[in-house]
Amino acid sequence: MRRPHPLAGLLLSLLPLAAVPGRDDADALPMFSRASSVACARCHTAAPRLTAYGMEFLQAGFQPRDSSLATMWSAHGPAVSLDASSSYSIAKEDIRRPSVPGAQREAQGKGAWGELAIHAAGTVRRNVSVRYGGAYDAATRVFATEQAYVQSDDVARSGALNVRAGRFEVEAPYLSDSRRPTAKPYLSPVSLDAEGLELNGERSAWTWAVGRAESRRRASGDDPAERFLGGFEDTYLAIMRGTGTERIAGRMLFDHQASNLREHAWLQHLQAVGSALLTAGPLTLVPAYVFDRFDDRPEAGMHERHQYGLIEVSCVLGTRRRWDIAARGEHEYVTANALTREMDRNLEVLSLGYSSHPGLRLEVEGSNAGNNVGGPAVRRVGLSVRVGV
Repeated sequence: MRRPHPLAGLLLSLLPLAAVPGRDDADALPMFSRASSVACARCHTAAPRLTAYGMEFLQAGFQPRDSSLATMWSAHGPAVSLDASSSYSIAKEDIRRPSVPGAQREAQGKGAWGELAIHAAGTVRRNVSVRYGGAYDAATRVFATEQAYVQSDDVARSGALNVRAGRFEVEAPYLSDSRRPTAKPYLSPVSLDAEGLELNGERSAWTWAVGRAESRRRASGDDPAERFLGGFEDTYLAIMRGTGTERIAGRMLFDHQASNLREHAWLQHLQAVGSALLTAGPLTLVPAYVFDRFDDRPEAGMHERHQYGLIEVSCVLGTRRRWDIAARGEHEYVTANALTREMDRNLEVLSLGYSSHPGLRLEVEGSNAGNNVGGPAVRRVGLSVRVGV
């Protein structure tokens, strides 16, 4: 048994910093490839999209399943990487004012931003893995931590049970906000930011997770859940089935929202996500549906219901697999209630990326976003570059 890596203490000491959410793009970095001398294409199709092998590597606590790689990998502690990125974009905004029929204003804006991120992931000792990701945003001058957790792997044999604690994302590995193939964030809540305790595992073609997370709305001191669970009152369940390169997954969140009505506490915020991964050669197709329902009683009829439809297509181009293209369309339908009107929102994204070698990526992307209630329609074109070492 190896002694704990010195970096473990640093990672554990950083766990309290996980109070500010940020963005984590670490899973596309070449840190694992550099540490193990294995090609990036083993775990990625077009970065940051994971292959079936990459999903297994992630689920196993950053451990390779093949015995040939396991011997080589056992000599390494957590892999560390730095990631610097910058982008420049031009946006055109059409603002329609319902109070003045036909009135419209057009504005053009330019923006540039930069980010410096640090990431670490891997094993600190046998069957103990860690993950940390944080970034400094030059635009906001804020350092944010997205993930910081420790996982005890193989509590039950062959990954049937693992225990994870800290801040992490609950997601389908092929549909993740931190591993999306476009710079533009998802309109749909495809990832769940959790801070708490999770049990997860895999058996045959199935993977599963169940956890308790901190409520996004804190209760008062006289609430039993707050007193006995310290605010970790939300429950989530996730399951995924994999066959070859295909995947189908589902997740449910029961967010109590610190309800003061016991008979409705379990459904204050109910979220259900269903998605699938379909492949055909270099082509990847991801359809998804999200149902998101809020219920802030005691007034009747105050349900806030959102439904999202998503379809994403990505493809690796060229014999050397350096070019990739991704397209995504999303639609959100918001049901009217006593205070709000019915609304539809849309988002379309098209991105073209080029990776000359691991750690260097150029990307040009266009997006269009709008709604049907007089809000601004925003069309944006941007160029970004990212360097990881």
